Amino acid sequence: MRSFVLALSLTALSPLAGATPPPGTTTAQPAGETVIARVNGLVCDFCARAVDRVFRRRAEVADVKVDLSTQTLTFTLKPGARMEDATVRTLVRDAGYALVSIERQPAVTP
Repeated sequence: MRSFVLALSLTALSPLAGATPPPGTTTAQPAGETVIARVNGLVCDFCARAVDRVFRRRAEVADVKVDLSTQTLTFTLKPGARMEDATVRTLVRDAGYALVSIERQPAVTP
């Protein structure tokens, strides 16, 4: 039993267990398309949280950022995922805000 516990402990302490990659290597996952939506009414932290929550619940969304100073919602889709402009418009409206414009940036490959 003791040798098993020792082996388990040594495995947990191994350089590969939870180690960060050496400098100069990248572990970035491929990112999907980035959507930048200008939204009227994003003026406070409560507004930002409401919109953030609506978009984070979507399976196709990988990341969300809300910038109150520019009233923009920026979200990145998972690789291969799509979200139509009409869906973005509906989600923003359902969160209680008005969509002004949508800009799309293509997926970035590492």
